[in-house]
Amino acid sequence: MTSLMNLALGGNKRKVSKRLADILEYKEEFKVALAEEALTLPDRQSFSDKKSRNDPRNDVIVCARFAPGLDKEDEDGMLENLIARNPFTFAGELSFTFKNETRVLFKKYAADYVFDQMDTDEKVFETVGDPLVDIALAGGSGLFISYGQSNTGKSKSYWNFSTSAVQRLLQKSKNDDLAHFVSFMALQGNSCTDLLSNQSEHEMKESKNGSNKITEVIENRIYSVKEFNKMFEKVLSKRSREEHQKSTLICRIRTRDRDPPDDGNLFLVLLPYPDQSSSNISQSSKLGASEQIKQSCQVLKECLTGRARTSANPDQTYNIPYKQAKLTKLLGDVLDIESSRQSRVVLLGNISPYVEDLDTSTDTLKFLATVKAASKEEENVKHPEENPVNWDCYEVNMWLRLTHDLDIDPDHLLSGWQLLRLTRKEFVQFVLSKTSASCDTAWQIWSDLWQLYGSCREKERQRKLCRKEKFQTKDPPKKSYFAILHGDDNNKDDKINVELGTSKRQFEAKLNKGFERNLPRYAAKNAEMMAMEWTNKVAASNRAEARLYPVLGIETG
Repeated sequence: MTSLMNLALGGNKRKVSKRLADILEYKEEFKVALAEEALTLPDRQSFSDKKSRNDPRNDVIVCARFAPGLDKEDEDGMLENLIARNPFTFAGELSFTFKNETRVLFKKYAADYVFDQMDTDEKVFETVGDPLVDIALAGGSGLFISYGQSNTGKSKSYWNFSTSAVQRLLQKSKNDDLAHFVSFMALQGNSCTDLLSNQSEHEMKESKNGSNKITEVIENRIYSVKEFNKMFEKVLSKRSREEHQKSTLICRIRTRDRDPPDDGNLFLVLLPYPDQSSSNISQSSKLGASEQIKQSCQVLKECLTGRARTSANPDQTYNIPYKQAKLTKLLGDVLDIESSRQSRVVLLGNISPYVEDLDTSTDTLKFLATVKAASKEEENVKHPEENPVNWDCYEVNMWLRLTHDLDIDPDHLLSGWQLLRLTRKEFVQFVLSKTSASCDTAWQIWSDLWQLYGSCREKERQRKLCRKEKFQTKDPPKKSYFAILHGDDNNKDDKINVELGTSKRQFEAKLNKGFERNLPRYAAKNAEMMAMEWTNKVAASNRAEARLYPVLGIETG
């Protein structure tokens, strides 16, 4: 397994720029400056609990993970300029003053969690992994994304996180009638490859409800962690270093329930870094692969941003362009709020603390900070009363009585927002526990509630489109050659105005008649004033110079 992980972790040697060479030449001075500036930074905070589903800001969790420390011999020759102080990462920009002295300026990047070099993979899963397993077991969808450059231990931490997720799934479903099936896929460009069937390609089809599914993908049932690790080793052995750097690895674990719509999904995604391609492939192929990965990452960022905004503001609509990339299409059930599937997302950005990797680490931190900043509740927005997400328990009770002839005590009910945050499986269990209704009736209530929520979101989307001004282009009026030479008869200023009794141009000329004789006098007065102003400026300048002569020790005589 070690050799396979080394293959996955392999990277290219980086060229050292002149600026970086100058910084490394003064490495010891910068270490002292960084240590001094680090004393002014805030202390690391303890990890807060973000496992509750009652807080919508927990739907998308953003984490920064520092690469594990190097051996002592290798670390001595490196310069660390990134500092982890949970929940912030401080990136030190190193430069020189005009006196050639070292200068350090820290930039702050926010996240939900920041794991430093001392935090193990087990600690990472313990902090953010359980909610993903729980939502999958409840019939929802969990998504884990590992992002960043390859020399940060990204692949190893991804493997360990996946192993811990499988172990926790098997532990929590030991007494339930659930089965777990795993599949491995690789996305490169527009092709999706099944890694368990001799790398055969598969098509992605969209179902009637809008969800996207890969046809005929092989799924193997897993009974133990050992079986899962064997399959993982088999998958990695088929992938070369080039494929690892150019394609996205997706491990999907499906939790099968008695009723297929209640199946849960856990997606584990290993995302390549856009600018990392093997030097053994052609330049044109390298650029093509890099551009495709960049586009996929950009669409993913927009989708995660829209998903986080929608979670914090459930009665507002935001753009989630999940259909613009193959990866986000496959993850549509997780990203699209109108898929009616509850989901939780963990985005883990792997960064290197060393100055040699500052640019790529900064790009990763900006990616994380953009998604993190989206989880804010908007102010000064209207909250439509007809939207069920804004209903209290009494309004939910009234809707149930009018539409399904069910009367549940409001004290035992949940609000509309709380009901919409339940999975289909949890919703049915809640209705059955409060009423004597059948499963079919409970499913119909769930379907009607989501249909009403979707229609309210569509109305809000149309309102936003109406408020947005449409971009219009006006072509310049076309004139004939005769009109250009002899004037345009269609000119509004030359048309006869009934109220004025003449055209606008002729009326204005008549008003100005008699004032032409004042033009010479106006020109002469204007010239006189300009000359006087210039004389005054020269005199003021002479007075200022006269005051400076004694100060400067200049003799006048």
